[in-house]
Amino acid sequence: MEKKYLIYVACGSAAASASLARRRLIDALNARNIDAEIEIHRITELPGQIEARKPDVVIIAAGQTPASIPENILVVKGIPLMTGFGIDKLVDDMLTFLKNKEG
Repeated sequence: MEKKYLIYVACGSAAASASLARRRLIDALNARNIDAEIEIHRITELPGQIEARKPDVVIIAAGQTPASIPENILVVKGIPLMTGFGIDKLVDDMLTFLKNKEG
């Protein structure tokens, strides 16, 4: 059974930018039959949320990446998810990282 990934999508207010990025990411992962739980958070919430649940990936839809994210968690700029251009490459690179991390 494939692992269910935990992905955080974050922006300044956890509203429009992160919601759009989340919707496009869900569509891209569903097209590849990838199971993931995708949560939206404010960037200011990330350190505590990362400590609590240890996501596999953090996508920054808008704003600055916190310096406190552990190195074993992939951090991705969400610009392709916002613009609609480059989504396939972003998702392919993310999945390559996750599969290599697993083993």
